[in-house]
Amino acid sequence: MRNIEILRPISIFDTQGNLQTTGFARKGLFTYNRENLKVNRLKMKEWDYYLVMNHEIGVAFTLSDLGYIRMASVSFLNFETHEETTRTVLKAPSISYKMPVSPRQGVCEFKSNDLLLRFESAPNGRHVYCEFKNFVGRSDFKADLWFTDLPKESMNILTPFEDGKHFYLNQKMNAMPCAGKVIFNWHIYRFNPKKDLGVLDWGRGYWPYETTWYWATASAYLNEKPFGINLGYGFGDTSKASENVIFYDGKIHKLYDINFLIPEDPMMPWTITSSDGRFEAIFQPDLDRAALIKTGPVSSDQHQYFGILNGSCVLDDGTVLVIEQLRTAIEKIHNRY
Repeated sequence: MRNIEILRPISIFDTQGNLQTTGFARKGLFTYNRENLKVNRLKMKEWDYYLVMNHEIGVAFTLSDLGYIRMASVSFLNFETHEETTRTVLKAPSISYKMPVSPRQGVCEFKSNDLLLRFESAPNGRHVYCEFKNFVGRSDFKADLWFTDLPKESMNILTPFEDGKHFYLNQKMNAMPCAGKVIFNWHIYRFNPKKDLGVLDWGRGYWPYETTWYWATASAYLNEKPFGINLGYGFGDTSKASENVIFYDGKIHKLYDINFLIPEDPMMPWTITSSDGRFEAIFQPDLDRAALIKTGPVSSDQHQYFGILNGSCVLDDGTVLVIEQLRTAIEKIHNRY
């Protein structure tokens, strides 16, 4: 059965560390009882990622525990000049550095000589605070952002891998109004919650050493209502549920499989198509945020393409939405860790 929906709260591991279920949920019904997982903590992968963008700029923040190493990353994206700046700080493993076990509560903070990055969840929203000294040359970077009016529904998925030993737990919370400011290169940029929406990508998992995945995300107002997309594949056995959804006015609308038809030159237009015919679009990239990270046994080859999406999608009730000039990010990432 495709797209099995979980309707009640459940802990994902039994006392032996086995998955108790797989599928998707419209709310945060999965309890990540990490204490029951019987694996080496160096093999766990956990991260929180925030992205907010409009047609002028975008900013992205990552805090992650990759088992072998801790990582914090900050990106500033200028869509008018097609330029980006990304800085990543790596630290050795630390027992005291733990990611929250719930996407709806907890605090995570990363400190180094140059960087303070803090994520905090509250009942009425989420706070992202960042100070990065000498982000570019002698120019510092600062961000103080609040994501409010959390949507009633989100994309929640628990996916096994084919070997039965690995898993991927993920929540995508799109279309969160964003308020606050960013200071970069001696300029102040402001986000307006009546115009600007962001996404949280909350991921926890234990998966094979080498993986490749594809993920598309966007959040904006459409017909004066919060709208977003989450499309992707590559993580594990998705025969029970895909992660593909449309967000519209606080609700999610479930899709089947998605395919990105990527040209040989990835800066040329892509075709995005769905197996159920409910999402068809053309994506024109205008910026490639490329990063290659190598340290010891860890490597990550990242390409996150930003561009404009045009097309259409169909909601669960048959309503057709026309997508025009939607600022979208699509990533292709090959990891070995």
